Amino acid sequence: MKKFDVVGVGLNATDTLLLVPHFPAYAGKAPFTEEIVSPGGQVASAMVTCASLGLKTKYIGTVGDDERGRIQLESLQGSGIDLEHVQIRPGCANQSAYIIIDRATGERTVLWRRDDCLRITPAEITPEQITCARLLHIDGHDTAAVEHAARLARAAGIPVTSMSIPSITASTAFCPTSITSSPAPNSPSNGPMRATPSAPSK
Repeated sequence: MKKFDVVGVGLNATDTLLLVPHFPAYAGKAPFTEEIVSPGGQVASAMVTCASLGLKTKYIGTVGDDERGRIQLESLQGSGIDLEHVQIRPGCANQSAYIIIDRATGERTVLWRRDDCLRITPAEITPEQITCARLLHIDGHDTAAVEHAARLARAAGIPVTSMSIPSITASTAFCPTSITSSPAPNSPSNGPMRATPSAPSK
C-alpha cells in the first residue's frame, strides 16, 4: 500500500497581490486599494488543494531562507503536507511575484523572480521519494529534475500529471484519478474548479 496518494515536484512562490481600481497608463501612477501577501506556486498550490480534500500528500521542492520563504514554509506546514524532502536554501531568496490586478476588468500583470539557487537537480530526487505515492504531479520548471521524476514514476507504473501540459486540464491535474472536478456554481466553464474526493488510500 502506497504511503501517499499524491507527490508533487515543482515550484512554490510567495506572491504580493496589489488590487487597483484600474491599471495605470504607461509611466503613470495609480493608487492601490488592497495589498495581499499570499503563498502560492503551481505545484505547491495543487498539493495544498489535495491535502484539503483529505488526500495524503507529499511535496518536493526548495524554499529560500528569507521572510517570503518562511511565509511559504509555514503555510505548507499548516496544510498537513509531508515536507520531509523540502530543502531550505541558505542565503537564497524565495521565489516571489508582484501581481497587479485591475478590479475593473479582472486582468492581471505579473512581475516575478526566481533565483538559480532555488533550482532542484535530478540527483536530489530518489526513486523512493516518487514511488511512495499513487500519482506524481509536476510543473514545467527545473525540467531536468521533473523529467527525472516523471521517468521514475512511469517506470513504476505511476501516472503523471502536469499543469504545464496542454492536454491535461486543471480538473485532472490537481488530484489523483479518484477525484472528479466540475465548474463551481454560477461560474463560467473556465472558472474556478471544485473537486469531489472519493475515499483516499488507507
